[in-house]
Amino acid sequence: MRTKVRPDEWQPSPGIALEETAEKVIRSGGNTCVVAGPGAGKTELLAQRAMFLLSTGACPYPRRILAISFKVDAAATLRHRVATRCGDELAIRFDSLTFDAFAKRIVDRFRAALPEHCRPEANYQVIFPRKEDWDQFLHECKPPPDLGSEYDLLGLHPGRLNHKHGDPQGLLRDTLKKPCTLEQWAIRAWWERQLKAHPPKLSFPMIRALANYILYRNPKIAKALQLTYSHVFLDEFQDTTPTQLELIVNGFCGSEVSTTAVGDTKQRIMGFAGAIPDIFGLFQDKFDASLECLRMNHRSNARIVQLINRLSFEIDEDAVLTECARSDELAPPNAVQVWGFPDQYQEAKAVAGFIRDQIDWHSRSPADFVILTRQKAEDLQGRLEEAFTQQGLRLRNAARYFGPLQLQDLLEDEVFQLLVSIIKLAIGYRYGVPYQKCQETISQALGADLTSDRGVLEVNKRVRGLVRSFRHITENQVPVDAESQNLSKTLFGFVDKESFCSSVPKYEDRHFLDRVLESFDAFFEVSKKGLTSWGDVVGELEGCNQVDLMTIHKSKGLEYHTVFFVDLHDQSLWNYRKNPTEETNNFFVALSRAEERVVFTYADDSGSRDQIQELYRILEDDGAEMKRPCD
Repeated sequence: MRTKVRPDEWQPSPGIALEETAEKVIRSGGNTCVVAGPGAGKTELLAQRAMFLLSTGACPYPRRILAISFKVDAAATLRHRVATRCGDELAIRFDSLTFDAFAKRIVDRFRAALPEHCRPEANYQVIFPRKEDWDQFLHECKPPPDLGSEYDLLGLHPGRLNHKHGDPQGLLRDTLKKPCTLEQWAIRAWWERQLKAHPPKLSFPMIRALANYILYRNPKIAKALQLTYSHVFLDEFQDTTPTQLELIVNGFCGSEVSTTAVGDTKQRIMGFAGAIPDIFGLFQDKFDASLECLRMNHRSNARIVQLINRLSFEIDEDAVLTECARSDELAPPNAVQVWGFPDQYQEAKAVAGFIRDQIDWHSRSPADFVILTRQKAEDLQGRLEEAFTQQGLRLRNAARYFGPLQLQDLLEDEVFQLLVSIIKLAIGYRYGVPYQKCQETISQALGADLTSDRGVLEVNKRVRGLVRSFRHITENQVPVDAESQNLSKTLFGFVDKESFCSSVPKYEDRHFLDRVLESFDAFFEVSKKGLTSWGDVVGELEGCNQVDLMTIHKSKGLEYHTVFFVDLHDQSLWNYRKNPTEETNNFFVALSRAEERVVFTYADDSGSRDQIQELYRILEDDGAEMKRPCD
């Protein structure tokens, strides 16, 4: 058993420099609201706080820490970082989940607390409704005459219904009030249909509503949560929606649980999804929380930080200045650039040529670059593909679907990473990260204790057996002849699938694991195409020698040496005239991913720039290098 560290003797991890406010937050005992700008090290702050709480006993055994993030990859990153900082013995008491995973865990464990009329069967499926699903549903419904006709029903907007269907208008309350509008009736009818299906089919907004009802109506269940978790972390808090906040309030508000909310109002880009505008003020009021601000930017050079501060004041005139952690260095004059082109062909050609030149003559790699767009990454990929291919470069579209999952979500999945790690070990990679990944995931699946000799022996035996079986595949088949299903079948021949799903919270929904494996199969088929080397396949699966392409929303939390924001025109930032703050936030997020250089581009034939002239004025006034490479 590890010896506790005295709080006054605790030190951050080697190589981690904390500003004074960050250390204050880490040692805090109450509820804290932390506003931290881009590059401030929000994830590291939470990891260090977890390390402090677990190693000093401030989170006393057997209580746990709950961290809630928005994205699967953010939750996985924080989980991995805490394990690295604390070691497995302590990190086993750290639960890093998304809002959706947390809500689903509540519904799965306390489903019996729901009223019979809205209690799903245990085998319910998780669905992701699309426009086509709503269209079909509306065509099959017959509304009550006093609320409207079938023609009126077809006039309802599927996107609005999809956004609001997490609110069942009294279905979960004891009153079961009668719907007053056609939209309310449609949402109620949707719920009743999904609950009566065999098996029931629930979306994550519906699951959140059920979880909120469970906590709202059953204080003892909320108390059980509070006894389980002594501390709660909330990441990217600026994007929290009302139902997500309700989940936290119902679960922890007014208790002795210490809650730490971290975010940046300038990066609030989920307003379209209902993010609460003044979420930090609301949190302070409800949780009687103190407010702290982190000022240091550890990511970007001084020139980029200068522009970040300029935009911060555009978004919020009371914004706190960010300080560059590398302020002693000279800011490169071309760190912020705007490139204009006569057409999209020249734009694509110049971007691809620049990246090729940086790789060939400046020791950069494709992974140092990202191409960002406001939306529709697949359309941009079609435009850029030819120019990048001519330069011997390949684009990796994180938004592309392989099977039911987007690539970025698949890449962050534990089973995907486990399969890739086993392949790497089978073809000769020696220990290091692949072996650790296998150990961690297999030990969790087996319920084995890696702090005991017996647990280590059991896990290592299973890993070696897996590697031998995978080696039989890799040595006897070239990739183009291999079937991905054999890889997953081999894995679950050594690890019982049901036990795996039961022991790893993320896969408590068995159908989710099936979707992951389906997506892996689809991605593997594309990645192995034409390849005879398993090492090359691994490179394709991990994105080596590929330039990332993604939407701004997908880039949150990531960082790159050079960022290209392509399509800086009215049609890209289409909502600027109606909501300039939200679109400036998008612009801000794109800028703040860059470590050393950010380049904004536009083509004359892409669309006008009249509506966003203010953004161009800001860039020009702030000294951005404005040029037309083809003129």
